[in-house]
Amino acid sequence: MRRSLGLGAALTAVALLTTGCSGPGRIAVRQTADGAVEIIYAYCETPAIVRVEVVGSNGDTVLDEADPRYWRVDFPEPTGERRFVAGTVPPRGQEVTPWRRPGSEDELVAIVTFEGEKETYTHSAEFVPSQIANGRVVFDYKVRSPEDYAKVAPCP
Repeated sequence: MRRSLGLGAALTAVALLTTGCSGPGRIAVRQTADGAVEIIYAYCETPAIVRVEVVGSNGDTVLDEADPRYWRVDFPEPTGERRFVAGTVPPRGQEVTPWRRPGSEDELVAIVTFEGEKETYTHSAEFVPSQIANGRVVFDYKVRSPEDYAKVAPCP
């Protein structure tokens, strides 16, 4: 039986990894045409992103530093990039953890860390690679068709 990370675990991870407010709802995850995981900052304001990562689970109910990292890129200076393809290092990014392909049913969380005025904060999206096959998009707690995502995406 598959164990779900659950929203609480993702938010716990965010709280443990950074300070400030956190949560899902601004991050979309889908597959590129060649099958790579793409993480999208889906809102229109210009972000100040300092880290992008894909984290798995080590089998417990808390997502923390003990959980496996599938990919991590840090930005010494915040970036305004909005799209990140796992395994491809964006301009000015420093790959901390090289991409390793997860299994199709691995439970993952895409976490994007932002620099705020006084603290850092994060947004996340939980997904399973099989959920984003065939053009589907995970966004705002749901697996969506590309057409549905286009209707609800805050920023084209």
